[in-house]
Amino acid sequence: MSESSAITMRQMIQAGAHFGHRVSRWNPKMKPYIYGARNGIYILNLESSYYQYERAREFVAKITGEGRKLLFVGTKSAAAEILQTQAQRSNQPWVTHRWLGGTLTNWSTIRQSIEKLRRLEKLTEEASAKNYTKKELLQNERQRMKLERNLSGIKEMGRLPGAMFVVDINREAIAVAEARRLGIPVIALLDTNCDPDQVDYGIPANDDAFKSIELFAAALANACIEGAAKYKEEQARKPKQKEGQVAAADDRQDGKGPEVEVIHSGARRGAPEKPEASSDDPVAVEESN
Repeated sequence: MSESSAITMRQMIQAGAHFGHRVSRWNPKMKPYIYGARNGIYILNLESSYYQYERAREFVAKITGEGRKLLFVGTKSAAAEILQTQAQRSNQPWVTHRWLGGTLTNWSTIRQSIEKLRRLEKLTEEASAKNYTKKELLQNERQRMKLERNLSGIKEMGRLPGAMFVVDINREAIAVAEARRLGIPVIALLDTNCDPDQVDYGIPANDDAFKSIELFAAALANACIEGAAKYKEEQARKPKQKEGQVAAADDRQDGKGPEVEVIHSGARRGAPEKPEASSDDPVAVEESN
């Protein structure tokens, strides 16, 4: 798979990202993103998918370029291994076993559990040098394994994430609700049975197929890598910039350089217009009602 964060229409088709659920299982709010139906299965409009993914990709690159993290969340079997692999590859946190209630909204308590896990890990390493009974060692190991299973992915997160990427927002409803409550932007794959109003950056795509999940998770992981590299470069330049600023200040004090007034002006920003869906969709379908 390409190391670029870009995705093509061909890749989405090959991954089966355009296949939704049966027409009997859908959320009417997804209608703007549905192209039609074939054999009783909704077909998603991949032009909308491409446009929405590009928005999400730019946002992910932006937050990671500012030194923040993207939390990968998905606990169902089709998504868990993929998300953990891509999160680890891009040095991002993940939750793929079970979402603990309060992971975000009660972060202070979760941090205490993480500290307990660190103590138990240290205890395990030093166990041979201390006089612990077999019963004590067994109890400690059981606690460590339980905490490791639930917290290993967020152990190095440090603080609340800058955003969250979710696969299957219906299954991960608690995680989405916590993020919304704290104002943490949510990026998610939106199948035809999802409510797009629950997320900030929704990507219309199959959230059940292994290849579809892998395609978008890997691409967003690449966006994280790109953003983090940019952040690292900027941090490396900061000491040099500070030295230059100090030298310039010394020059002004010595009368060697003119003082200037810097005027900052704000630029207006506008959201990009969404392109109209083309009838030349790569998938031949029967128009839905």
